[in-house]
Amino acid sequence: MKVGKPLLLVGLFGLLVALAGRADGEQVKGLGAFHRSGQTFLTWQAVETYGELSAEQRMAGGLEAADHKRRLAERDKADKAKTGVRYWVYRSAKPIADAASLAAAEKVGEVAPLSIYYPGRNRNHWRSALLPTVCIEDEKPLPNGAELFVHTLDKQEKPGKFYYAVLVARAGEVDRTIGKGNSLAPPVAEASGEPQPVLQRIRPIGPKEHYMYQEGPAEVRYYLRWVHEPYSNLPRVFIWAVAVPGKYDPSQPAALQVMVHGWGGSQDAGTYWYGVGPSCIRISSMNDPVQDWWYGYHEDLGIRRLRPDGVIRNYTERRVLSMMDWVRGHWKIDPNRIFIEGQSMGGTGALHIGGKRGELFAYVNSWVGIACWPDNGWFRNGEQSKWGERYQYMNYNGAKFDEWMDLAWWLRKYPTQETPFFSFANGKNDGAIGWEQAVKFVRALQETKRAFVFRWGLGGHSERAIFMFDPRTMALDKSLPAFVNCSLDDDLGTARKLPQPKTVPVRNEKPRQDPFDGDSAGQINSHLRWEDAADEKDRYEVTIFLTSGQHGAPKEECTVDMTPRRCQNFKAAPGERFKWTNTSVPDGKEVQSGAAVADQLGLVTLEQVKVAKGKNRIKIFR
Repeated sequence: MKVGKPLLLVGLFGLLVALAGRADGEQVKGLGAFHRSGQTFLTWQAVETYGELSAEQRMAGGLEAADHKRRLAERDKADKAKTGVRYWVYRSAKPIADAASLAAAEKVGEVAPLSIYYPGRNRNHWRSALLPTVCIEDEKPLPNGAELFVHTLDKQEKPGKFYYAVLVARAGEVDRTIGKGNSLAPPVAEASGEPQPVLQRIRPIGPKEHYMYQEGPAEVRYYLRWVHEPYSNLPRVFIWAVAVPGKYDPSQPAALQVMVHGWGGSQDAGTYWYGVGPSCIRISSMNDPVQDWWYGYHEDLGIRRLRPDGVIRNYTERRVLSMMDWVRGHWKIDPNRIFIEGQSMGGTGALHIGGKRGELFAYVNSWVGIACWPDNGWFRNGEQSKWGERYQYMNYNGAKFDEWMDLAWWLRKYPTQETPFFSFANGKNDGAIGWEQAVKFVRALQETKRAFVFRWGLGGHSERAIFMFDPRTMALDKSLPAFVNCSLDDDLGTARKLPQPKTVPVRNEKPRQDPFDGDSAGQINSHLRWEDAADEKDRYEVTIFLTSGQHGAPKEECTVDMTPRRCQNFKAAPGERFKWTNTSVPDGKEVQSGAAVADQLGLVTLEQVKVAKGKNRIKIFR
């Protein structure tokens, strides 16, 4: 990322000079600032680093992890003893030169010491003994002994010039002395804008090295992005990883994979990297500090008690979509090949972020996620601090929050809105995620005629969705068939609990308990494939077939109901009549023909279509 030339009021050189010695008394020195993309970055010399820094340490962009941990402990100890330091940041449209002008200024934040060190739990990608300091300009770490505050302007704020001052508070008592070292003059010229990620470091992936199960060569670019509203209700900084394969050709559009990790994961752990040709760029982040299942939380969280008239906002979802836009502006991305995937908490996020945006995502891959939150007791009750009691709060868009987080409700509420292809899996014995919600989601997908593949079993939280997709058929600008009532589908059941769980033998393992009706393990639609869809105004054609090989379909033929979805040109009016034919591809013989009537939503469904491993060409015409 190329950053425009900042307006430096006190440069990095000046900061290094100021860091040469410890501040006298309780006043900071070396206050400097620059503004970029709607954000003002303030740096100054720390008055308390909780331990002396050697000359070498001051110049270094980081501390040994053990040393940093010790200093944090000293800071916490001082806070408990009520001798801890905080920096109070003030902002004003007029110079802050004395106590009177300070009183008229707005306090815009507080900063705890050691603010410049890389956030988050995961820093193994640094391959360094040091815990690094952050960069506020691309790949330029701040020196030890500095402190940092980032002020993000409100999107509605008008451009202007503002002055800043930073005061030292110890045990809540602040020294209000104003001097050249802790008050800015001249002011900073500010204007609202979209916060830009700042490149921290580039990690090369060697030809024989693996990153997220993909072999190099590649590079992973780590960014920090400081955000506030509308991406967070409080100022926060988030880590982003952008993985770029070595075969990426800037002249050719790449696929984009969005990864949302599971609980306890990171931007570098908890999922994998798609091998999509000719290349696929992968972006991922930390769901930190709030485990909000990649959606958001009440606007009052961390500020005050949750107000009854407050709403839940999709802060995290917005943050993900915003970063996607930024990546699309810096690399050449094929808008028709954008995918999202994750497992557990990430699988939940993938379903909800991707599932409701069929105009953006072509494919959703979810492992053991929660599609219907009202039917989950374990985690839904655990998220009351963020989301409140069930059905207590409204979503920001006027819907009841628990309805909005119920994909079965959403699919029926918006039956004409196109959705991505869903590939997902759940465990019948996954007590935390829940089986009822999975069955409810599948039935809604079938009822509203959406394209999906579902797998289930008794693997608990280890069940995995397995569908090797071809991006040429899965692309957003390609129509795809939705299948229902396949004769090879296993029995999903009704999520009715059995009076006595079934005991199911497992090879080389202890028997497992199946508490619900239906088959203990199975699949829906996983043996069906398609290719060569022709989506025209008066005609629709597609070749459908069954999988072959060692793990292929268990029979040579099946029957299935088929509905064209995501059509670009083939549109039907409710009640309009069509004819259709089914031709065997190997011998060119017509094996079926019939008539179909578009339903009240304009969807044309062909019933009991014969499908063989040898392929069948289906034609629909007015």
